[in-house]
Amino acid sequence: MNELFFEIGCEEIPARLTPRAERQLGELVTKGLAEHGLAMEELQTWSTARRLALSLKVQARQEDTREELMGPPASVAFDDEGNPTRAAEGFVKRYGLGLEAITRKQTERGEYLAVTVETTGQETLALLPEVLTSAVGKLHWPKSMHWGAHEQAFIRPVHWIVALFGGEVVELTFADVTSGRTTRGHRFLAPETFEIADKAGWIEGLRAAWVEPDPEARKATIRAGAERLAATVGGVAQLDDKLLTEVSGLAEWPNPGLGAFEDRFLEVPDCVLTTSMKSHQKYFPIVDPSGALLPHFVVVMEGESTAPDVVLQGNGRVLRARLADAAFFFDQDKKRDLDHFVGKLNERRFLEGLGTMADKAERLSELSGRMARLLAPGDEDTAALATRAGLLAKADLSTDMVNEFASLQGLMGEIYGNLAGEPEAVAAAMADHYRPRFAGDELPSSVVSASVALADRFDSIVGCFSVGLEPTGSADPYALRRQALGIKRLLETFRPAPSLSEALEEVRAVYGEALSRPWDETREAIQSFFRGRMKASLGEEFATDLAEAVLAVGHDEPADVRGRLIALSDLKSRPEWDELAVAVKRVANIAADHESSAIERGSFTEPAAIALYEAWDAMRAETLAALDERRYGQAVEGLASLKSSIDRFFEEVMVMSEDAAERQRRLDLVSHIHALFSRVAHFDRIST
Repeated sequence: MNELFFEIGCEEIPARLTPRAERQLGELVTKGLAEHGLAMEELQTWSTARRLALSLKVQARQEDTREELMGPPASVAFDDEGNPTRAAEGFVKRYGLGLEAITRKQTERGEYLAVTVETTGQETLALLPEVLTSAVGKLHWPKSMHWGAHEQAFIRPVHWIVALFGGEVVELTFADVTSGRTTRGHRFLAPETFEIADKAGWIEGLRAAWVEPDPEARKATIRAGAERLAATVGGVAQLDDKLLTEVSGLAEWPNPGLGAFEDRFLEVPDCVLTTSMKSHQKYFPIVDPSGALLPHFVVVMEGESTAPDVVLQGNGRVLRARLADAAFFFDQDKKRDLDHFVGKLNERRFLEGLGTMADKAERLSELSGRMARLLAPGDEDTAALATRAGLLAKADLSTDMVNEFASLQGLMGEIYGNLAGEPEAVAAAMADHYRPRFAGDELPSSVVSASVALADRFDSIVGCFSVGLEPTGSADPYALRRQALGIKRLLETFRPAPSLSEALEEVRAVYGEALSRPWDETREAIQSFFRGRMKASLGEEFATDLAEAVLAVGHDEPADVRGRLIALSDLKSRPEWDELAVAVKRVANIAADHESSAIERGSFTEPAAIALYEAWDAMRAETLAALDERRYGQAVEGLASLKSSIDRFFEEVMVMSEDAAERQRRLDLVSHIHALFSRVAHFDRIST
């Protein structure tokens, strides 16, 4: 195998995009090579702010192939006189052969025409231009650029391309740039070009030219430097992986430095300081052993500066300006009470047709109290706290701090709530009610927070559906799908919890006449929306057919749906599942569309029917109680225990008897069995 090396160099790529692009380039090139039947191994990929590169070993040429291909039946390919028909002529023409290449092959279906096609493999060097340019063109970017007169687009203007195979240049052109063996070092520290012969020469040359091509090596340099610098001031650098990965993509030759700011800024809440440092400036905060912030930070400089102190002072000035603004906003906000900020929500529109954010705050106040009474029946103290928390939940949107640092909404609400002396549960709910913000996120920590979280999400969903703003296709501008999944998780977790129907009626009562769409129509659309979101979400955790079978019974209580699904999934994993499923599906097929009536033991004379009735009667009450009490595993075990009695019944009893009365009694028994299984799932929708 020969070494393939490829590098595309361009203007600086946004750091958050390089890891995915590096991975995708490797995937696209290997896929393209595989489509040409080329074997490969030892894939390596690299990325910096100005380049994407890969190397792998690829076989030098395609294998020669010899393949026998079947054609039309001989009876169709030749006429009665043995002359070839158009079917025969078309068959050989398709492969560029003559009629003399035809052979006859006897198969199970009769005699067919066949030809043997031999293909000479191509040199890999000839195939690579198409593979590489296709891969580069298929890289997915949020937004690509066009420049010059060519048609190709890329994330940033391309300046050079290196493409080598076995030491030879792979001749290709992309975006009017022709490939060669010339690459470039650091833009400022070593701007001269240099030639390479292979991967090893490229790595060695770049490192000599102040470029570290390996992202992991750059991350290690940053980590080690940050830890060393933080230790000099008695602290520990906060090195979260996401920021570390992003910063490693900003500098081709990272050089960590220690910066500082005045102690007075430590009076500003930690979340403001860390947001300024991490999100805005890409600095790493430093904390003391107890976790308290220190007036220092680590900044990653590009390359070896001739005046590092000047660079660090400049970074410090930029941060201090931001922190000075934050300190001013914080001081101004503290001069006003929370009810002032609630009043200012009148200046912010919620959605067209749904009033202002102040209107939403009033609805959240009432609705949060109603949700608390469903989550904690009889606990009026909790309902009162939830009512207050709902009113204040969006207050911080009116503050100067959140206007400047939008990502701090909720967090600043909790801080201002505590400063104002609000009850702890109320202040916590001002931040906590935004959870869960994404799949896998933590849930609210209290009933008060969960009540506000449910109220907020239900208010948005009902409001949007009432004015025709429901999601369509891939468009979901108000994140209603995410909010529905948040509701699902909350209702699955908190006990007791309302059903979707109960919660929706509470929202309807709060909205009152403000709903512009008929309620029955709105409710039906929302229930269908929830069912679809639950099916999609549960289908990621469980087999899709199981999720569909369980949801067919009902989706109104998400905790009930999950419980039945877990129990059924466990049952399906057992060896006896296949036989049980066959039996239950047979029950479902026979019971379909039958209107059953009451049954009693004395109605049956056949031993197998009596045995099935007794087995059903013995476990029915306990199984129904287990379902009502959410002991789903026990309920499913009870249903599974009927298998042997069902099998015996079908072996010994003819259900569809010619005697109408006898047939009715037997159908009634099967229908009652079916009804019990249907409390868990519609088994006919499960694939076996």
